[in-house]
Formats: sequence, C-alpha cells, structure tokens
Amino acid sequence: MIYSCVSSAGGASFAARQILHVKTYTFGPVGYGTGRTSEGESLYYTILKSPSALSDFDYVWEHGNAQARAYALTAFWKLDRVRFERDATGFIRENPIAISQHMDDIGHIESKVRRERNQDCRA
Repeated sequence: MIYSCVSSAGGASFAARQILHVKTYTFGPVGYGTGRTSEGESLYYTILKSPSALSDFDYVWEHGNAQARAYALTAFWKLDRVRFERDATGFIRENPIAISQHMDDIGHIESKVRRERNQDCRA
C-alpha cells in the first residue's frame, strides 16, 4: 500500500491518522505464508520519512492504541532519545498489552514482563 504524509486540516498526516488503530506492532515479513510487510510497518516508514515525522509521532503517541504507541516509541528512539527514555518509562508503568506478529505467529508483548526480564539480567 502507498500512504501519503500530507497533513490534513487537523494537523496530523493521513498516515499518522491511519496508524492510530493498527492491529499489530510488526517489523519484517509477516502473514500466513505470504511474507508481506505489515500495514503498520508501511505506515511507520511513511511517517518516518516525512518532514513532520516527530510531530506526527507525537500525535500517534497521544491518540493511538498500544500497537501505534509502540511504533511511536520506535520512532522516538531514532528521532529523540530523551523523549524515548521518558515515554518508554511511562509506557512500561502503564503496562499495556501490545499485539505483535512475527513471521506466521501472533503474540502479545506485555511490557511489564519485558521490564522484569531486563531487571533480572542486570542483577
């Protein structure tokens, strides 16, 4: 799919508004035997390449579901590390469940579990 990053009257681009309710947080080829790029990943890269990427991902962070917010955090890692650190900490505290898809499997990422595993590794 091809997405536009033209901002609408509301300020956020079409791609930013489309990613708000994406069903999975996915990078890499997925799909039951198809190996296609997910809609969320296509939208993520469309937004990331735009001149308004940071403001669009701010919008996604404020208005998106857990999967969309995970894409926003991924963008903050690339665009603004301070923002990433702050928002990742808050995201972990909220403990949302983000649905991810890898190859032919669908899984759930529980941020609390990931944080506990990271803490165990540092001990």
